[in-house]
Amino acid sequence: MSYVLSGSGAAGLAFDRVFMLTDADCAFITARQYPRTLLFTPVILPSGLHLTTPNGQSRRVLFADFSAPPQSVEVWGNYFTAYPAPKTINTWLSNYLEQSVILCWTGERSHRRVKLFPSSPRYRSPTIILIY
Repeated sequence: MSYVLSGSGAAGLAFDRVFMLTDADCAFITARQYPRTLLFTPVILPSGLHLTTPNGQSRRVLFADFSAPPQSVEVWGNYFTAYPAPKTINTWLSNYLEQSVILCWTGERSHRRVKLFPSSPRYRSPTIILIY
């Protein structure tokens, strides 16, 4: 197994925590809560994300598709803005997971802050929570 570290002096793996699933109230969800999220196979593309289910259904969402205004999302009590995926992607994910979810992208530069370092973003380059 190989790992790619993010550039520009940022901490962590490349594309770690750029995408996330939230519930209808925009609070992130975990695989502990919703184990079916582990069944997706994500593939990072230069232009976005490709998701495949175990039964072979797949969808691609491009970074440019996250064109809706950013919305406030919550991760472990921290609030920041992220861009929701198009309705067609969120409907597909919701149908598969049998609950209403929203795929969010933090944008080219995350605005997420963490409690230990509230004045600066935790990650300085695009990152992703893998949904597999």
